[in-house]
Amino acid sequence: MGVQVSCVQLEADCKSWDRLEMMEALQTQPGLPVTFDEHSKIIHLLERIESANEMISVERFINKDTKRIGDLSVPRLGKRSQKAFEDHDVLVKSIQECGKVVGAEFGMTTQQMVEDLLKCKTQRFSIALADPLGFDCPLVYVSRSFENLTEYPSEFCLGRSCRFLQPTVDIINDAVNLNERRRMRDFCGNAHDAGSTIVCLLLNERRSGIRFWNLLKMVYIKVSKKPYIVALQTHVDCYMPGTLRQRTADPKLNHDIVEVCRNLLDEVEKVRGRLSLKTEASLEELRTDAWTQLDKLQKLAPC
Repeated sequence: MGVQVSCVQLEADCKSWDRLEMMEALQTQPGLPVTFDEHSKIIHLLERIESANEMISVERFINKDTKRIGDLSVPRLGKRSQKAFEDHDVLVKSIQECGKVVGAEFGMTTQQMVEDLLKCKTQRFSIALADPLGFDCPLVYVSRSFENLTEYPSEFCLGRSCRFLQPTVDIINDAVNLNERRRMRDFCGNAHDAGSTIVCLLLNERRSGIRFWNLLKMVYIKVSKKPYIVALQTHVDCYMPGTLRQRTADPKLNHDIVEVCRNLLDEVEKVRGRLSLKTEASLEELRTDAWTQLDKLQKLAPC
């Protein structure tokens, strides 16, 4: 029996990256020199990832009672917040407030945004609502596009902290996300006025183990004098080191990945610092800025 990795669902038609796909992900911008030694090092890491993944015993299903995903503790502690949100029919009012705050970012009226979200029509953006007064700041609403982006169904998400989206291996999560997690914890865990905003860039992990850059813009709103956090998020589809793209449970391998990516991760922190100052920018403007800055990091490739 190989290493146990929680919360990975493999569909029958789902396949892992093959060697060619992973090597394509490592290609640098034209004209940038890459030495043979560098390529050899990265190819070796990718081979070890492939080998480790072949040894994984996969847990195919998750449910509302799941309490751990890999190294993450994600108990469902917000059932009361979820029930209150549903019982008091604050969904429509909350989405109306969302529309007032962010509807203009997408060229939509408040009514159009409410209709799109309630009817699960929109794929233009992903949105979630959290209760900052509930234990562990639980999610009380996620849009259909949130489910599609993360591969987690709403039945699993609601009542839980959004922490389950972080990399499920501590050493990777700490190396890449530690400072952003501290900022988010302060924002979600302490009282803020309506309209207070934070911008974060996180390495997140889909249910299948594929990782992606997730750009978050979170805003406080009030509904019937109760605070909620609106989280707008979008996938920044740009450069990511090939060695970071896929979850692996091998401790030694994860340690080596962090070491080989250390210089690049220092640059990612600088990107985050610049984005954090742009709380007045729209999500689309932020996404474009993040894409441009992250894609420049290919000059530090491969890692």
